[in-house]
Amino acid sequence: MNKPMDSNAFKDMFLSTVRTEKTGKICSLVIPDFFADTDGELKLSFVCTDGVYYVHDNGCAVRRLKANCKSELYREKLEKVYFDRMGDEKVVGRFAQVFQFFHYIQALIFISNADLIADSIEDKFYFLDSEVNFPDVEAVEDIDMSELLEKLKEGITVGSKSNAAVWMGIRTCYSLNSTSIGYLVERLENGTFKISDKCKGNIEGEVFESFYWGNNNISRYSNFINRYCKRFGGDFDGKDISVTALSETDIVNSLFRFINLAVLLSEFGRLIKLPEPDANQ
Repeated sequence: MNKPMDSNAFKDMFLSTVRTEKTGKICSLVIPDFFADTDGELKLSFVCTDGVYYVHDNGCAVRRLKANCKSELYREKLEKVYFDRMGDEKVVGRFAQVFQFFHYIQALIFISNADLIADSIEDKFYFLDSEVNFPDVEAVEDIDMSELLEKLKEGITVGSKSNAAVWMGIRTCYSLNSTSIGYLVERLENGTFKISDKCKGNIEGEVFESFYWGNNNISRYSNFINRYCKRFGGDFDGKDISVTALSETDIVNSLFRFINLAVLLSEFGRLIKLPEPDANQ
C-alpha cells in the first residue's frame, strides 16, 4: 500500500522553497526553478501604497525568454505576445486581491515562453495595464514581510484526495473561465509521483476547458501539444497532461514545470489557434 501523503506537509514543502529578502521598503520573494530550468529563478519585488500592492519580476521573465530563444529574435516574439513598453524589461503588476497576483504570475509564464506561442496566437496574452509603474520607493508604506506572505497564502489551499494523493488549489482561473484551478499529486506504486490537473474530467476549471467549449477529441492535436510538453518534461496521454517527479525531493520542481505547462495550454483553442489535426486521428 502507498504511504499516506499529508496535505499540510506538502504545503509546507512547497512554501519552504521560497526565499524572502527585504531591502528598505521593498520585500522580495525568490522562487528557485520557477521557470522549470536550472536557470529559471523568479525574483518578485513588492511594495504597498494605499492598500494596493505593486510587484515587478526584476526582468526574470524576459531573461528566461532570451534563454529560450537562443538568439536576438526574443524581441520580435515578445512584441507579438506582450505590449511594447517594457522599459528596463521588468514586468510590473498591481493587485489588491490575491487572485490578481496569480493572474500576474500567469502573465509572466506567457512572456517567458513567448517563443513557443507567438506564431500560434490570435491576440496578445493577458494584456497587463501598460500604464502601471512601480512606485517611487520613498512614497510607499513600510510593509512587514510576514504580512505579505499571509496575503499570498490566502490564495493557496490544500487537501487530500486519497491516502496516496494530495491536491493544491490556487485562487485564480485560467483565461476567461470562472472555476478555480488546482493541481493533483499522486504517489504511484513505483515510488514516483504523478502531477496532473485536479479538475481533469470535469471540464470546468480543467486545463483544456477553453478547448472543450467549442471542440472535442483533443487527441487529434497530440503532436502540437507534445511540443509544449517537451519543454517541461510533460506527458500527454491523448486526454490529459502530467509531469512525473522521480522522488519526493523533486515534487516542487516538477510542480512548477506542470504549472508552466498548464498555464500555456489553458489557452489552447482560444488565443492559441488550433493547428491542422494530426493525420489518422
